[in-house]
Amino acid sequence: ERRRLRAQYVYQGRRVCLSAFLYLENCTLYQLKRIRKHVMTHGVTPRVHGNHGKKPHNVFSLETYRRATDFLKGYIEQHNTTTGNCKSTVIFPPEISRKTIHNLYQEYMKTCAPEEKTMGYSTFR
Repeated sequence: ERRRLRAQYVYQGRRVCLSAFLYLENCTLYQLKRIRKHVMTHGVTPRVHGNHGKKPHNVFSLETYRRATDFLKGYIEQHNTTTGNCKSTVIFPPEISRKTIHNLYQEYMKTCAPEEKTMGYSTFR
């Protein structure tokens, strides 16, 4: 003989109906069913996204980031106009923009490592 197990919904110590519970917890019936299924299969454990642990397809190698950092450190040492010991703020002349620094970075990468991928402007910023 099969018996249907009915859930009891409790909010702050008071029994409420399903629609009230969904409203008070601000979730949908679909979300509640997914949580219930996860608890039945895995127990009370945090849910993990299916994309967890995968490497993005557009990630650069560590060497690419290191070369960009080395280029920027060298460029800052040459063109920094600040005086004093404050190393947190870098001030450039007005004619130097982020785009000009990125263009110089691309030229640097062509001469230093032509076979390696270079960062685009939006990543470099």
